[in-house]
Amino acid sequence: NASSAPLRAVGMDKATPISLRGEGEVVPLAISNIEEFDIITNPGEADAMKATLDELYDSVSFVDTQVQQMLAATTLLNEQEPLQHYPEDGAEYPTDEFGAPMLQVGQLIKTKELGVEAIFVDIGGWNTHNQ
Repeated sequence: NASSAPLRAVGMDKATPISLRGEGEVVPLAISNIEEFDIITNPGEADAMKATLDELYDSVSFVDTQVQQMLAATTLLNEQEPLQHYPEDGAEYPTDEFGAPMLQVGQLIKTKELGVEAIFVDIGGWNTHNQ
């Protein structure tokens, strides 16, 4: 169900971009790198940690909602494995601060089961007020 997908709005950054924030049912998620987006814990303890977080944050507060979305997103990303999708027709992405996230944007979009509808990528360098 795309309306409840935890990855409907994704900011490819360390924090949720202002352009994706707002009122409504869609809670944007910040992911700086889908290869590293998971619960970091001791080997073999991730499932127990996720279960504990799920119990601790089972209400409807803002923090609870954010934790539940993060847990759902990590589960979905692990199940659907978006990194298995590679560029087609000889397309190559640079490994710089713009190319690397754009490669992952393509991988997220190609993984239809994730329900992605909007993605934000920041390449910086647009503020020229100091120049």
